Amino acid sequence: MTRARYDICIVSSTSVSTGPRVEKEANALCAAGYRVAVLVCNWSDAVMDWDARLQAGRGWDLHVVDWRVNVRKRTVKGLSALALQRAAKLAFGAPLSTWTLASPLGAPLSVLACSERVVPLLERALRIPARLYIGHNLGALPVVAALSRVRGVPFAFDAEDDHFGELTADAQQGAQGRVVHAVHERHLRHAAFVTAASDGIAGVLAARHGIARPTTLLNAFPVSLREGLDGLRKDRRSGALSLCWYSQTVGLDRGLQDVIAALGKVRGDYELHVRGQLDRSVEAVLRRHAREHGVDQRLFFHPQVHPDELLSRVAEHDVGLALEQHVNDNRLIAVTNKILFYMLAGIAVVATDTPGQRGIAAQSGGAIDVYAQGDAVALAGYVQRFIDDPEHLEARKRHALELALTRFNAEHELSKLQPLVARALER
Repeated sequence: MTRARYDICIVSSTSVSTGPRVEKEANALCAAGYRVAVLVCNWSDAVMDWDARLQAGRGWDLHVVDWRVNVRKRTVKGLSALALQRAAKLAFGAPLSTWTLASPLGAPLSVLACSERVVPLLERALRIPARLYIGHNLGALPVVAALSRVRGVPFAFDAEDDHFGELTADAQQGAQGRVVHAVHERHLRHAAFVTAASDGIAGVLAARHGIARPTTLLNAFPVSLREGLDGLRKDRRSGALSLCWYSQTVGLDRGLQDVIAALGKVRGDYELHVRGQLDRSVEAVLRRHAREHGVDQRLFFHPQVHPDELLSRVAEHDVGLALEQHVNDNRLIAVTNKILFYMLAGIAVVATDTPGQRGIAAQSGGAIDVYAQGDAVALAGYVQRFIDDPEHLEARKRHALELALTRFNAEHELSKLQPLVARALER
């Protein structure tokens, strides 16, 4: 067997800049003295640049599968990967699904069907010898499992989401659901360890696949990020109460309509800042909704910024909104990074009362306000109190930051990962 150049190779089917758990994991394992490689799939020039900036000066090496459109759709390699996935997905459609699952071809077909990135990731990963492979995202799971068999070393998996729970009820019963279930069922039980981004995800995976309950590693951020705060005001327009929400994409299923409706009931001065990729049709709907509630002059949209700047842009506001909706089962049990990021930024937090976010709120000692999805009146009440009682707002902000510095941070969460890695490497 080729001598391992790395102790650990982290494999993700997305990029570092859009999958922050990969970066935090790599940084923590490097700090613990391990030789770490990170293999990702990048699909645009901007993502390529952002990932390179995140890796600069860090102790881990970045390896990239170029999956930009000119590779995906204009090369034999890209077109072959896309064709293989499409054919494999068709094989899992009725009426062939039962035959497919039971046949010797079932396992490799499920692997190919789960993502068009499996083949290019595996091809690149075979050139990165390591003693332990850790997969992130569904497309990386069969890749690290294959590397484990080829090299005779252990693999692990980090469940950032419940991928089966991300599907609609109809999709769960169809070809896509059968593929996701088959990949999890085949590989999770053989992992040296499994981690999950929330207690809810950990519990669902354990019950569904009969595995030991995964270790929960909340998607928290390192305290050291605060050293990069620039203290600038680039978004805020005034000294009025400033609320913010961010994501990779601004959509109509993200709870923003509830916020706009709630703000229409609030007396006093405020601003609402929304950051993320924004389609014109989505913007038109939200602006029309804002006009209907008299909020249009207080609503501001902002483009994405590099992850290194995001904390500064969030910290200039007063209140962070974590608006998870019952779009699918996964959204209910997940603990997204927003709620933890807002605390590290030192701003007050208002969140929808999903089971995942309710669990964090219960541990916050009253620092996080929660409301039922769609309850604009309750949300308006929280905002009104922030406006009417500045001392209450400042107390909420101080409490949130204290929690981030003492409990809800990457240093605390990732300290649970190192014993798992050490035991896996001893095998």
